[in-house]
Amino acid sequence: MQLLDELTGYGVSVYALEVGMETLQDGKRTMVAEILFAVLSSLARQERERLSERVLSGLEEARRQGKQLGRPKGKKPVEQMKAYREIKKRLEDGYLSIREIARLTGTSKAHAQKIKANLI
Repeated sequence: MQLLDELTGYGVSVYALEVGMETLQDGKRTMVAEILFAVLSSLARQERERLSERVLSGLEEARRQGKQLGRPKGKKPVEQMKAYREIKKRLEDGYLSIREIARLTGTSKAHAQKIKANLI
């Protein structure tokens, strides 16, 4: 709707092929175009409201079912330190690849690579 208002402001007429309607005649917005814009604007607003209601009801239902919402919680600092020590030890041994170390320690490959980069 905002785009149509802006185009009309510049004197650009929009022609809707399916309904055979032009928005401007002699530089002025037509009555039919005014009514159509009002109806379309109202429908768009109602659809935004319905969408918002559906999202909120879906979140409520997920909470009721006990599902975790949002980003998963990370490891606690104590667990991170254990993983850090284990990754550091395995890196210093030099027998395993980064991918294998990550799999064995239950961390990501990127996490193991960050620790390796800090050791060098």
